[in-house]
Amino acid sequence: MVRSYLFYIFVLTLTLTLTDKEFETLKDTRKKLSHFLASTQHTHKTYSELTNGNTDYICKNNINIIPNRMNSTVIETEIKQLKLVNEHTNGVFMNEIISQTETQVNNAKELASTVTPIILAKTWRSVKISNKTSSNNRLQRQHVPDKKTGYTNLRDFRDDNRPYQKSR
Repeated sequence: MVRSYLFYIFVLTLTLTLTDKEFETLKDTRKKLSHFLASTQHTHKTYSELTNGNTDYICKNNINIIPNRMNSTVIETEIKQLKLVNEHTNGVFMNEIISQTETQVNNAKELASTVTPIILAKTWRSVKISNKTSSNNRLQRQHVPDKKTGYTNLRDFRDDNRPYQKSR
């Protein structure tokens, strides 16, 4: 809500100074830069998780073996094989994420050479501000009627409308 509000304020101030063609270029550039920023942040987080030892960050695999009278060395070797397959799968997924991010980076490089610098600067600033406000507004305050008294109270809610409870 806040993010779209900021964008509309941004749009209203720019429509006074831009032509229709420049405004369409601005909207297209903002969309491409938003995809670029989201893609690079996701890739960075995934890469840092994988390099810090969380090898099943992308694809998790739970091994649940029903105990019986099998030889323990057979079980251990098969568990090692399953873990290696899971690490390989995560590596393949990481390579795909990197290749998709590479296309986003190439799109951003193309924008830098084709779009006028003032439009590029304004859209980049808008994308960064929009991203910052959306990450700051993960917890939103909402008016919730109290069941006992009927008065409305402000409570913190997450993005998925589950109440946020502070740890004690």
